[in-house]
Amino acid sequence: MDSFLSTEPDRIDELYDKTRKVTYRQQIESDRRKFALADENGDGKLDREEMAVYLHPSDFPKMRDFVVTEYFNQMDESKDGRVSKEEYLG
Repeated sequence: MDSFLSTEPDRIDELYDKTRKVTYRQQIESDRRKFALADENGDGKLDREEMAVYLHPSDFPKMRDFVVTEYFNQMDESKDGRVSKEEYLG
């Protein structure tokens, strides 16, 4: 059975999202970071309020750094720590 986010060793580095150029591995790592930040009480589960933070991180100030970092890393294709006009415009 093929899962939505594959963790199979032979597929983990395939592109998950070709538009954003994100691999399965990168998406899973991003989701884990976002989950940990949203899980305010650290119990490994998301209650309704924490789920809202997870699903809509840009609506919550505590998630601002996560959102900016994720977008920045996706846009910085050259991985030089800066986003050029060409990278920004796609």
